[in-house]
Amino acid sequence: MINTIDFDSAPSVLSTELTEGRRLFASASTVAVVIEIKPGGEVPEHTTEEDVFFMVLQGSVLLTINGESVSAAPQSLAECPGGISKGMKNTGEENARVLVVKMS
Repeated sequence: MINTIDFDSAPSVLSTELTEGRRLFASASTVAVVIEIKPGGEVPEHTTEEDVFFMVLQGSVLLTINGESVSAAPQSLAECPGGISKGMKNTGEENARVLVVKMS
């Protein structure tokens, strides 16, 4: 059996005026979230214990990992080991979508 879920029907895990995060998958060791960030919106720097991968699906974001920032465009993948600070900001003029996968 194939299970599918789309962004609009996935449970919300993050919601601000400019940012919406929806959990598409969760298991004991892995969580997959798509975060949509409107222009000027951001996910502030924070630390998690899990290793995290970021895959930009749409738009562009400024990723900040352990104090180092890099601009990431669609089809870009970045990794962040657990225990390291991370955050992202939409610096473009269109909505950005980023797939975030946390693995413990």
